[in-house]
Amino acid sequence: MTKRIGRSLLWVSAVLVAFGTGAYVAYADVFPWNLVYRGYKTAWHIRDARVAEMPDPGRWHVAEMPADSVASFRVKLIGGEGLSDPVVMDGERWSFDELCPQADGCLAVEFSGSGEAGRTWPLQFLKIAESKITARLPYEKTPGVSSHEVLVLVYMVPYADDGLLATFSYRNFHFPYPAGVVRFDRSGRPVWYRQDYSHHEPYVAPGGAIWIAGMELSRDTPGVFGTCEKEQPAMLDVVKILDADGTLVDQVSVMDALLDSPWASLLAWADPCDPTHMNAVSPVGDDVSGLDGVAAGDMLLSLRNLNAVAILDPEAREVKHMMRGTFSAQHSVKHLGGSRFIMFDNHGGGGCGRPADPEGTCRKYSRVLVVDAATSEETVIFPRGQDRFAHWYSHAKGRISISPDRTRVIASFARIGKAVEVRVENGAVLAEFDFVHDVRGIERFRAEGDVIRFEDGSVFYACEWLPLREPLAGCATDLRP
Repeated sequence: MTKRIGRSLLWVSAVLVAFGTGAYVAYADVFPWNLVYRGYKTAWHIRDARVAEMPDPGRWHVAEMPADSVASFRVKLIGGEGLSDPVVMDGERWSFDELCPQADGCLAVEFSGSGEAGRTWPLQFLKIAESKITARLPYEKTPGVSSHEVLVLVYMVPYADDGLLATFSYRNFHFPYPAGVVRFDRSGRPVWYRQDYSHHEPYVAPGGAIWIAGMELSRDTPGVFGTCEKEQPAMLDVVKILDADGTLVDQVSVMDALLDSPWASLLAWADPCDPTHMNAVSPVGDDVSGLDGVAAGDMLLSLRNLNAVAILDPEAREVKHMMRGTFSAQHSVKHLGGSRFIMFDNHGGGGCGRPADPEGTCRKYSRVLVVDAATSEETVIFPRGQDRFAHWYSHAKGRISISPDRTRVIASFARIGKAVEVRVENGAVLAEFDFVHDVRGIERFRAEGDVIRFEDGSVFYACEWLPLREPLAGCATDLRP
């Protein structure tokens, strides 16, 4: 009996010691905790990848409407007038199947007049990886996942000669998340692909040069905003300047410029793993006024995680101006003219901290917002009291496109799968767009429904106006006032 009790006590002691040691290792984050945790996380990701239905078509939901009515729902004109300028609706894998039946759907489709579909850019998804690779940076990837199967289109802008430039992201199973940037020709053929952590909404300058958000991975983050404690390194934003062939010409560190500026204190409460999260870069236009020191050609940077917009001199690497206001987690900031800037304000509408409180008395919505950087005056362009738009809320993403004459804008609402064209002067709604698709002929959706709505699409003007930009091919006249 005594020996049995002794053995039992020894066994219990061993269990307690093992448990205590494991608890200490986890708490103190010492070896071999990192090794064990990474192995566990990798195994879990492999399990998720096997359970997930691949390939992933992106975010979507079933739309309750007759499949034969899809074409009429995509473009709805308000007031009986046609589209003043052609617009382009971007696609995903398996989108616009009836317009691009010989491909993986349409990469994009142009609409004009009363909403008729015109030219198309077929999506040749597998050829993206087969195109000219101009850069290739390493990714942490879950074993067994084919990278091309989890590519998701994020932003697209018009390029010269009727081509397109698009950024892609990995939905999951990769770190970091940006999958890079691809240039497509007028036939939809991929011309080149940079797998270099480029992300979000780029700008194409005259002659084909590109400004695009990128990132550097760093374990040694500046101490002003702490140290990233995650297993992956911190993501620090840079602006990459590429030539028309996708070659890196120059790179500007956003973090270095901020740390050397009077606004470095904004980083004190920043996320140490993703301090700025830049999501758009575009130029200040040649008609800028009212802002001391700001000049045409300066870089306009949307810094989502700081709820701020910076104006940076790309030559001096100096932050000249910083805009803050009631906007929050904004996207797609662009110069509208003078000292006025327009943006997609994701979280600024409603004045509450979540989409709706339990009683339903507080509802958050996203806005099209114009900010005068000289006076800090803010003007809401959309929505303006229209009840049926009160629930249009994009937690992330969002897009603004400015018409060639700068009198109208298109706002694309991610997670809703819709977009709207409005007049800048009075906020009048001119057209609505819906990202619905007839998928009756696609095996992937056979058990889901006849019509799906992709949630993250966007619409932009085929001849979109951007500062310092020469007219694109097919855009006969520069309509800038």
